Amino acid sequence: MIERTSGRDHYLVAGVEPERLRQFRTGIVDLRTLLIERAEIEWFLGYADLGIDQPMTIVQQGSSLGESSWLPEPGFVLHEQPATSEVLRAARERHNLVLELALEPPEAADEHRIHVPTLVGFLAHLQAMVL
Repeated sequence: MIERTSGRDHYLVAGVEPERLRQFRTGIVDLRTLLIERAEIEWFLGYADLGIDQPMTIVQQGSSLGESSWLPEPGFVLHEQPATSEVLRAARERHNLVLELALEPPEAADEHRIHVPTLVGFLAHLQAMVL
């Protein structure tokens, strides 16, 4: 989301390669670099008039994304954060099991998802470990 004006949420919409998205998710690449150094040159502005859960109006932009004022400042990266002590304490009070898992299946290098057989296999192994 880049801004909210007159009750409308505005979004910058740009496709990125799965491998580059993985690099951003793991903190290797910052968001500005991710958006500028893409194979795709097209980018769009999206308008969510009725909320993010409704269809969005997408308008293709004619200028280069690198020239846009919508880009984030350099250095915006994601960092993995372990569960906080508050979350762990609440889980223990409820006698809940807390597992933190990060998956990077082979198919994630080519697309933005995990295949069902991969997920099922992972969950079967996880269930066997927990039980």
